[in-house]
Amino acid sequence: MRPIPAPPAPEISSKRKAGHEISVEVCLITRLYGGGVRPGQIDERSWIRPPAFKSGLRFWWRAAFAHTYSSLAALHRQESRLFGCPGRFVGNQVEGGPGLVSVRVIKATASTEIEGEVFSPAPGSALSVAYFPAALPHEGEEEHKLAKADTPARKVRVRLVVNLDPGIGDGDREQVEAALRLFLLLGGVGSRTRRGAGAIGVVREDEARACGLPLTPEELRPFLERVLRPAGGTGAGPAGMWSLAGARAAWSGRPTADAEEAQLTLLEVLRDVRQDRPHPRSWQGKADWGQSRWPEADAIRWKTREFNRPDPTWKHQPKTENAARYPRAALGLPIIIHFKREDTGRGRDPFDHTISGFLPEGKGKRISRFASPLVLRPVRLFSNGKACYVPVAILGPMSLPPQLIPVVELTKNGAPPDLPEVSNRVPTYPIAAHAEETENKIIDRFRSFNRIV
Repeated sequence: MRPIPAPPAPEISSKRKAGHEISVEVCLITRLYGGGVRPGQIDERSWIRPPAFKSGLRFWWRAAFAHTYSSLAALHRQESRLFGCPGRFVGNQVEGGPGLVSVRVIKATASTEIEGEVFSPAPGSALSVAYFPAALPHEGEEEHKLAKADTPARKVRVRLVVNLDPGIGDGDREQVEAALRLFLLLGGVGSRTRRGAGAIGVVREDEARACGLPLTPEELRPFLERVLRPAGGTGAGPAGMWSLAGARAAWSGRPTADAEEAQLTLLEVLRDVRQDRPHPRSWQGKADWGQSRWPEADAIRWKTREFNRPDPTWKHQPKTENAARYPRAALGLPIIIHFKREDTGRGRDPFDHTISGFLPEGKGKRISRFASPLVLRPVRLFSNGKACYVPVAILGPMSLPPQLIPVVELTKNGAPPDLPEVSNRVPTYPIAAHAEETENKIIDRFRSFNRIV
């Protein structure tokens, strides 16, 4: 049995020592989805909670500095020093604990409560690319709502406070401050943040200046260039990490006076990438829509065919070269391929299928979720003393394991089995090795933006 450790010295206290403090007021600039205790539900009394704030700092710290570490273990040790990790006994000593950084969230207005609304976009709105899960709650769940963004008539603001331990070194302090700048500029809270949902921005220009943030659209480009191509060298860092220094490309668009307009500008490009088919200019109605140029639908038709060749009654004849090809998996998992099944008879289209991933090493492991390497963000800046918003897109490195292959299964309710059936795996198509096709489509669609790197 492990001996009981000696009691702490009398001078040791659980109270944090006062250190250097950074305080900044932020507002919600785009609609928020989720972020509460229950998945998909907003917290109407506390739209950004301290755990979410600290989690955001952790993410952007990793994004900024992962390329400087040779292994995940080294990265984890430094992250634990700064932001904390679960404590444990090693002999009579305690390792881990709260770390050098603590955070607080303080209400900045008379009330921190926010107003929720049911998501009901206009037909054809690109907002559905970001918020479609809000319109599809699971059976038995409460109706999902979005939190409305800050307006002059309805303030949605909080004050974020970062406290640094008095013993923190200059290098550690600079890293934390860099993570805070990125969170304030590119970060968000809740779900779907990589699609611009739950974006935040600094309220006051003087506080943004004090934090070292770019203030104007002209200052944004050199700031992002330094972050995306740091002096210490570039690279994706340890396997599986999304790293700014490993980003393949980044773009910025024209400033607008409205954050949602900037978000829409980005979502329209992403929608065009994901759809990639001839369409009417309005994106509404059913007329004049062509067949998708992506191969996944054809690949599923080949997979589910009843005979060795396509049935002549099929509305869409699958192309032979599209068999077993699933390049959109590089944009995030899972993917649900929906078939309308409007035609009847033996040759009608398949039922809906879901694409996830599978690691074939050892006994194998299903990868059900993979975040998109593409981050879209409306960035709050200032022009002539007034807030403006610049659409920014960053295509990060492919962080999927090189051995990951697609799993293509009928869409069903409930959790899928840990080990998918062999017949549903696609061993001939490692996703990461074929990601370039998808990345090139993204780069091509953003050609009307200003490319930063």
